[in-house]
Amino acid sequence: MFCSALLFFALFFSSLLFWKAPERVQKMKKVNRNNGAIDVTTVGGRIKKLRTDAGFTQEELAIELHLEGKSAISNYENNSRGVSAEMLTQLSHLFHVSADYILNGDAPDNLDPNVN
Repeated sequence: MFCSALLFFALFFSSLLFWKAPERVQKMKKVNRNNGAIDVTTVGGRIKKLRTDAGFTQEELAIELHLEGKSAISNYENNSRGVSAEMLTQLSHLFHVSADYILNGDAPDNLDPNVN
């Protein structure tokens, strides 16, 4: 009895090693959940929008900001990590926007958001 149960589990789990998701499921994984739109209502969304508009990858931006790796940028963009005052200053200088825009999404009426 024990041998037959062991054989069953061995065959079952070995079959999982070679299982491949149906083609429809594989294609669905490649589709962006929000159809490529960036939510600029959050601090992270505005950072991502600024980064993509400037043509930076997460890794390139991390290098530019002297960060350890792209995971820090990902955490900022996913709002998993708060932006420090120093990082806020670096981002606003790099992207030529006000810190107010990054934090609140507001650009004062009397200032050009491209001039810092």
